[in-house]
Amino acid sequence: MHHIYTKKRFILFALPLFIFFTALFILPMFLGLYYSFTKYSGLGEPVWIGLKNYVNLFNDKFLAKSITNTLQMTAVNLITVLPVSFFCAYLLRKTSRKNTIYKTVLFAPYVIPGAISGLIWYFIWEPGTGLLNSVLRAVGLESWTQQWIGGNTLTPLAVGIVCAWGGMGFYMVLWQLGMKNISPEVMEASLIDGCNKRQQISKIMLPLLRDTTTNIFIFVLTGGLKIYETVFVLTGGGPNHASESLVSYLYVATFQQGKYGYGMAIAAVEFVFALVVTGLSIIISRRKKLDM
Repeated sequence: MHHIYTKKRFILFALPLFIFFTALFILPMFLGLYYSFTKYSGLGEPVWIGLKNYVNLFNDKFLAKSITNTLQMTAVNLITVLPVSFFCAYLLRKTSRKNTIYKTVLFAPYVIPGAISGLIWYFIWEPGTGLLNSVLRAVGLESWTQQWIGGNTLTPLAVGIVCAWGGMGFYMVLWQLGMKNISPEVMEASLIDGCNKRQQISKIMLPLLRDTTTNIFIFVLTGGLKIYETVFVLTGGGPNHASESLVSYLYVATFQQGKYGYGMAIAAVEFVFALVVTGLSIIISRRKKLDM
């Protein structure tokens, strides 16, 4: 009887959660998938067109450009944020008032909304009167000035750096949480065995932080698929979609051009890509654990 009573309590507790999850996540996901097979402008009834939206994806040069931009932005973010956040975490791992101040300053950009971060960096990257080009001109390095945003080449670099700046503090905290799980005895024993600081990091600390590395890797990759506010504020996706990210182009196709069905097809492909990236990262991490 007690077992039956416990099972009923569990069902009563889990049922509202299941209904809530289904209403807010499962149903919208399947509804969006349905619209991806239709021609729908948001008005009237959707018209079933089968795989036509997905076929059109392969012929859309603006979509191809937005995917390329997103990959470049994510790569710059990953290459920047992984080593810098790790060394910030390592240097600030000890508890002190000074380190607390430094960590607070580094974490602050993470809680700033993306639109505000984009606006701050707009006044730095803006080619005409932006801070960076103004400083270069002031010190006699006018030949170094660039069109940091709005062009066809450097915008992904600029956006990637902004994303790295925004996430630096969060990833630093993740690294430090991982470092706290490393036994002090292990680190002390390595010093006794003659390891220097560099060997401690490369031979002991980083292998023990493999799970943390994988988690940060997944966060950065999946976060790259959500880059929107920064692009919207810095360039608006222009000129002529040259600086669109995948999500900003999804917004343009869906809400500005009124192609809801096509926009849902882009969203479906993006969702599958995110699942594949996350799944592969987890599989690789587990295999490395087994090898150890």
